[in-house]
Amino acid sequence: MKKIIISLMLLIVSIMFLSSINTFNASINVSDNDAIKNYENLEIKNLHGVATLSKATFNTYNGGAKNKLDGHVTSWVEPILPIKDSDVRVVCYSSGTATNWKGGRPSELASVFEKEHPGWIVIAGINGDFFNIDDNCEPCGTFMQEGMFLKSYPDFSEGAIGFKNDGSYVYGFTESETNEILQIKNNEGIYEKLADVNFIDPKTPNENGINLFTRFSIFNDAYTNNNVKGTINVDLTGYKLIKIKYELQRYDRDLERIYLDGTIEEIMDGTNGLSIDDKDQYSYLASKDGSLDMLNKGQIIKITASPKGVWSDCDNIIGVFGHILENGNVLDHTDSFFDYVNCVKNRTVIGMKEDGTPIIMTIEKHSYGASYLEAGQILRSVGCTNGYLLDGGGSSCLFVRNDYGSFTLINTQQDGSERRDGNAVFFVIRDPGFTLKTSNITRTSVEVDVDIKNKDIYNKLSNIQIDLVKDNKIIETKPYNLEPVTFKNLTEETDYELIAKFDMPSYEKAKKSVQSSTRSVFTTSSFVYPDPLFKVTNITDTSVTIERSKDIDEASWFNNIVIHLGDSTYNMGKEFTYTCNELFADTEYELFYTYDIIDPETLNTYHVSTEKEINDKIKTLAFKVPTIDEFKLSSSNNNVYSFDYKISDSDRVVKNVKLVVNGNVVASSTSRRGSIEFNDTDLYNDKLCKLVIEYEKDDVKGEIETEIITIKALEKPAPTPDVEPQPKKKCGKKSAELFISLLSLSTLLMFIIRKKH
Repeated sequence: MKKIIISLMLLIVSIMFLSSINTFNASINVSDNDAIKNYENLEIKNLHGVATLSKATFNTYNGGAKNKLDGHVTSWVEPILPIKDSDVRVVCYSSGTATNWKGGRPSELASVFEKEHPGWIVIAGINGDFFNIDDNCEPCGTFMQEGMFLKSYPDFSEGAIGFKNDGSYVYGFTESETNEILQIKNNEGIYEKLADVNFIDPKTPNENGINLFTRFSIFNDAYTNNNVKGTINVDLTGYKLIKIKYELQRYDRDLERIYLDGTIEEIMDGTNGLSIDDKDQYSYLASKDGSLDMLNKGQIIKITASPKGVWSDCDNIIGVFGHILENGNVLDHTDSFFDYVNCVKNRTVIGMKEDGTPIIMTIEKHSYGASYLEAGQILRSVGCTNGYLLDGGGSSCLFVRNDYGSFTLINTQQDGSERRDGNAVFFVIRDPGFTLKTSNITRTSVEVDVDIKNKDIYNKLSNIQIDLVKDNKIIETKPYNLEPVTFKNLTEETDYELIAKFDMPSYEKAKKSVQSSTRSVFTTSSFVYPDPLFKVTNITDTSVTIERSKDIDEASWFNNIVIHLGDSTYNMGKEFTYTCNELFADTEYELFYTYDIIDPETLNTYHVSTEKEINDKIKTLAFKVPTIDEFKLSSSNNNVYSFDYKISDSDRVVKNVKLVVNGNVVASSTSRRGSIEFNDTDLYNDKLCKLVIEYEKDDVKGEIETEIITIKALEKPAPTPDVEPQPKKKCGKKSAELFISLLSLSTLLMFIIRKKH
C-alpha cells in the first residue's frame, strides 16, 4: 500500500523545444486498437538531435471502467535511431547512502548520475519500479545499476527488463549464480572477474575460499539502523586480510546477499577481531588459501551477484509490475480482480519496438485512469510490439533535458510535485566534447562553428555534418572540416535548429562506430524599423501640424502614413508636413501614427503602429491664434524703409510686434495694424526682413512670423583704375645748355626784327 508524499515544488525552467525534422515525425496507428477512438494535439519536439519528445491526447473507451470516452494526455520519448546504431544507452539508476537505499526525485537522480559519470549526459528519464515507500525506498523488483546487482531477486513483480550495450533487451525473471563474485577494475575501466566470494559474514571463517565480513555481521537490519559501530568477534590469525573502503554497500533482504564497490586501502595479516564503524565505511576480505594474492593496494573492486543465461550481458535491469503488450498483442487484464488494472491514476510505461528501440511514456489520468488495456493499445499505436508497466500514480514522472542543461518535467504530477522514488530509467549519451557555436547572426545568414570542450573526445569523431532545420524540414546540410560554415538565404526573425551529426566509437566496442548528435538553436535578426521622427510643429485652436524628418537616410522608405488624432484619421501619405484641421478648441486629443515601411533589401512591407508605443496627448488652444494678414514694403526714401502690416487678433492675445532684419530686431510695436520702419545706411548688402508677432494667453506663448521680404542691395560703382604718376625730370647740364641756346636765339630774332624797322 502506498501513501502520497508531498514534496516541495521544483523550480522548472520553462523551455519550449523546437520541432524536429520531418524524419522524426511520430507515426500513430489507431486502426488496430478498439479502445482508442482517436488522438489529437500531436506535438513533436527534438531532443538534442538524438531523440524526440512527442505529446498527444488519446481519446479512449474503457469498457472495464466507466464505459465512457476520455482524453488521456500522453507523452513519450523515443530515440531517433535504434540503440544498436546510436550512442544512446538505457541506464537504470537509484540513490542511497553508503549503506542503505534512499529515494530521490527522478530528475534529481539524473543530476546525480551526471556528477558521478563525467562525460555522460541524461537527455530524458522516467520513474522506475514500485518501491517500499514506507521505509527505505528499496525497489520491489530486481535491480541492476551500471553492471552491479543491487537486488538480484524481487520482493514481488512480474519480471524485469534487462538492457544490453549492444542495443538488445531481455524480459523475464532474472537468473544469477549462487555465489557472489569479486571483480577488479582494469586499466581500461572494465571490471574483470577474479574469484567467487564463497562465504558472507560467516561466524567461523573458512580456510578454503574468500570470506567477506561487513557491518551486517554485527547488525543485519539494514533498514532501521544506519550507524552501526562495534567489533566483529572473529579470529583471522593466519589469514590474509584485505581492508576495503567502500563507496556503496547494499544488503538484499530477500537473499541475504551483500553487494559493494570500493577501493583496497590496506593489505595486512589477519587479527583477532575486526573494527566496524559505518562512518569509516570499511569491510574486509579474508583468505587463507591464496585466493587474494592477486590483489594490490589501491585497486578498485566490486562484489556483486553474477547474472547468468540470457541475462549475462545485461548492464542495467529494472523490475516491472505488469506485462501489457506481448509480440504486438495487447494482453487482456480486464477480468482481473486486481483493482490496479483500472485504477484512477497516472501511468508510467516502457515499450519496445520490433528493432529493440525503447520508448518511455507517461499517460495522465483524466476523469478516470487509463486501464492496462488502454495503456497497451497506446503503446502499440506508436509502434511498440512489447510493453511493460512501471510504478504509477504520484510516482509517474517524465522529464527531459532542456537547452540550458537542466531538466524540465513534462507530465502533470499527480501529487502536484515530483515524488521521491526508489529508482529511475534514463536515456543517456556521451558528451561529444564540443558544442555548436553561432556568430554573425543577421536577418538572412548565420555562421556556425564548434566550440571544442574536450579534444580527446572530439578528435575521435568523424563525418561531422551540420543540418539546418526549419519547420520540421532539413533546409540544408553542410560538412564541417574545422572551418566555420555559413548558411544563407534565411528568413528574418525566424527560429532555426542546428543539428550536428557525427560518428563516434561505440561505448561497447571502440572499433565500432555509432551515430550521435548534438543540437543548438538560434533566431535570425529581425528587421529594425527606422524612426520617421514625427513632431508636432504647430498647434492652434482648430488645427495641429505634424512634420517628419527629411534628414534621415530612410526617409523614402515610408508610405501610407496615417495620423490618428482622437477619433479622426488624416492621410499624410508620403508627405513630410501635414496639417490636421477642423478640430475643436480647448480639446485634448490622443495622437499616434500608422505607416508602412518598404525594406529596400528584401522588398518586404511592414505595417507599423505606434499606438502602444507612443501615448502622446495634445490639446488645442482655447483662443484663436492671431494671423498676419499683410506685410509689405510700402516705401524706401533716404535710407528709411517703411512696411505696412495688418494683424487679425480677435482674442487680443498679441503682446508685441517685431520687425526683424538680418536676424536682428530693428523696430517693435504693440499696434495690430499700421506701419513700422527702420533706417539703414548700408546700401550695398541685401536686407532680409520679416515681421514677427508674439502672443500669450493662459500661460500659452507663441510666435508667428511672415515670409522674408528681401530688399536687394545696390550695386557698388566700379572703382577708378589706379595710374602711377610720372616722375619729375630734373634739369641736368644738357637741359640748361639747351635753354640758354633757345634764349639766345630768341634774343637774336628780336634784334633782327627791330633793325629792319
